[in-house]
Amino acid sequence: MDPDDMEELFGTSNSIADESILKIDLTKAIISLPYTYRSVIILRDIRELSTYEVSNMLEISPEAVKSRLHRARNIIRKKLEISGHSH
Repeated sequence: MDPDDMEELFGTSNSIADESILKIDLTKAIISLPYTYRSVIILRDIRELSTYEVSNMLEISPEAVKSRLHRARNIIRKKLEISGHSH
């Protein structure tokens, strides 16, 4: 198969590489978060638990879950921007 045909089927190799780099940088950003933020991000955004479920698991109020989630997302967004990723 011609490499151009491969790119047409699977996307450009650059876009695949860019996506892989983004995933690596996102993982690094999550790992670098303080536990209080990292735990909320993992439970809410990765494991897709509800705010109420996260609240019960971590024994914090739903408002605290929302606040920590907002702060964690902002920290991650800033780290990704520093790494050259824009949204």
